[in-house]
Amino acid sequence: MTATDWHIIDDLLLAAYKHEASDLLVRADDRVRMRIHGTIMTISPDKVPPQSGDQVLEMVRHLTRNFSDKVPDLARVQNLDFHYSLEDIAHYRVHVMRSNNNLGIVARVLPRKIPDFGELRLPPVIREIASYRNGLILMAGATGSGKSTTLAAMTDYIISNKPVHIVTIEDPIEYCYAMHKKGTVSQRELGRDVGDYAQGLNDAMRETPDIIVVGEARDRQVIQAALQAAETGHLVMATVHATTAIGTM
Repeated sequence: MTATDWHIIDDLLLAAYKHEASDLLVRADDRVRMRIHGTIMTISPDKVPPQSGDQVLEMVRHLTRNFSDKVPDLARVQNLDFHYSLEDIAHYRVHVMRSNNNLGIVARVLPRKIPDFGELRLPPVIREIASYRNGLILMAGATGSGKSTTLAAMTDYIISNKPVHIVTIEDPIEYCYAMHKKGTVSQRELGRDVGDYAQGLNDAMRETPDIIVVGEARDRQVIQAALQAAETGHLVMATVHATTAIGTM
């Protein structure tokens, strides 16, 4: 790998996957780092030299090349979230941020296989909750606590056992569901398929859903739309950034 080759980002993403890292961090003029088993590990500059601001910008251009027409001016963008795949190898949730007036990249490595309840060591009550037919289920927790993964496991369990139609609204899409199961999932990504969560929830009511999954209930408007959907007899599942019951409410 050379510091001038913008394809280095694919090499780094592949290395993160092979080393079982959860995250890859690339910032301008800083050493490349990976989070492995919860600990930040720094890659030797002899292997991967720090990248310049222009080089990180080219990395972002490469990562967004398939939807560049929908991406704002990267020279001015402050944050960007999207899904990226190394074909037939691994999937990533990518967050682009601005730091010290340069772009940085944080990529979360996503398992190709959606883990089941046993692999996540979830309590038996989760299986019972996943059998609900209506109401509002909030998956609360801190960042990185497994909210989205638990919700994905519940969604996969439901379509494996019930002939239902689930509509998801995600930012970005993290897991892809198999098409050959009893139920089916229509996945919509913010910015690509729908404008925002509130619009996605309103649209979902016309998409004959049995269940609606909201990636994040982040404001009053989204919560109100989720409650309205639940009150009409649908099951709505959403994540919330909170660490206590009071904080969730």
